[in-house]
Amino acid sequence: MKNFLAFLAFLLLLSCRPDTLHLTRNRSAAGAGSRPRHGSEEAAVPSKSLPDTLVYVSAVEFPEDYDWQRDTAYGTVPCRVSLFLEGERILSVPAGPGTFVGADPDRMRIREGHLYTDCATETHTVICRDGEELFRYEGPESLRGFLLQDGKIHTLGQRIGREGFTYRIDGRVVMEREEGTLVGTEDHPAGDGGALYPEGGRICFSYVREGALPHEIHLVAGGKVIRSDTCPEAVWVHDQRLIGGVLYRVEKRTAPWKDPTLVIDGKDVIPPPWYRGNSRKCVIVPDREDVIVLGFSRPREADIACFWKYGLGFPVAEREDVTTVLYEDGIFAWVAPETAAVGKRLIPFPGRMRLLSRKCAAFRGGRLFLALTGEPDLLLAGDGFSAIPVHGFLSGIRVEVPEKDVSLSP
Repeated sequence: MKNFLAFLAFLLLLSCRPDTLHLTRNRSAAGAGSRPRHGSEEAAVPSKSLPDTLVYVSAVEFPEDYDWQRDTAYGTVPCRVSLFLEGERILSVPAGPGTFVGADPDRMRIREGHLYTDCATETHTVICRDGEELFRYEGPESLRGFLLQDGKIHTLGQRIGREGFTYRIDGRVVMEREEGTLVGTEDHPAGDGGALYPEGGRICFSYVREGALPHEIHLVAGGKVIRSDTCPEAVWVHDQRLIGGVLYRVEKRTAPWKDPTLVIDGKDVIPPPWYRGNSRKCVIVPDREDVIVLGFSRPREADIACFWKYGLGFPVAEREDVTTVLYEDGIFAWVAPETAAVGKRLIPFPGRMRLLSRKCAAFRGGRLFLALTGEPDLLLAGDGFSAIPVHGFLSGIRVEVPEKDVSLSP
């Protein structure tokens, strides 16, 4: 309670005045060349000046004469998938028909300066890095988890067109089930792996066994089920995470006055009355020694984005057009089509923009980073906008802190 009151006091000190916007561009990373460009034999030139962050943006580009917004020839038009570093294109590979690189933002992710993609054919799932195939396996899947750990690629795929899922490492099957639905999505805001996450030295995830009433939910760690629970009042399970040895779960309940409910090691924690009913997109995010539930509810016939924990909470934004909510170290951020906010500080957009997925938003060091699709497509980094010159849409963003080269003199 003491920490929560301190947090409220901090929010009251934040100004509600929209900040003046400036067009900015951090060229230190791209200009210094902290890493070579993909597809180029020219090595990067070492630099003593290292940026605080490296901002990567992925995009899907179409031929100039194609109206990609109407997209009347969806899936049949050749395109290119590109990766930008600090606004400069460093990768561009063919995508679409005749390739194993698709134009679906949900099948792209940026990790360690590379663009990883997956493609589901009628018979296989193909994993590529920078357009080059790494491995493939039988059966089309929709990835719910993708995690790089100790040089290996962990994938968690829900089968397409039939029941079941598979957990793999570098394409090798670790765990497989003929029935069950995975809990969580790949764009989960807590961590890099989506529905996959490290805890206690093991990789964890959860799944619900469908067709069973009450719902059965299973926690997997290291490829083995380590805990199973029943959810007698749940319509669905939004999220489940093992954090610091404590199991947290958010359930959508049949009774509206209990929807959603946070379950902490079997004990129910119900949100305040004004946040109950019609919950959706609820996720669990670590908050120092506690957790926070971020999500949406419809208590007054209109969606509001809210947060709550241990019976305490308040709206992040009482407006119906919020699409994404982010949290870091006591500060909230949210995104709507025409504006965003960090705490109480509003950041209006220079026009109506689209955030195609939660992968297009990042919140790090108190700074909001957005890959916004509009006319033109824009990158928001902190408090400045810069244009990304593509005929197409922005599909993702990644903010990384580069490792300093100890061989460089100070």
